[in-house]
Amino acid sequence: MNRDKQIDVARGIAILLVITGHCCGNLDFYLNKIILAFHMPLFFFLSGMTAKPYRGGIRST
Repeated sequence: MNRDKQIDVARGIAILLVITGHCCGNLDFYLNKIILAFHMPLFFFLSGMTAKPYRGGIRST
């Protein structure tokens, strides 16, 4: 299976935004407000696009 390089690059950018959003401690900073508005949803969305689908059923214990 071939990896989509565009998604990998977007995930890398999202990771950098997560780090930047967590490192900038000043919530009054304008750029930090923008980053905090979407960085985690973007990272989770892109990670979900690359996740391997689960083909199993419900397991009983």
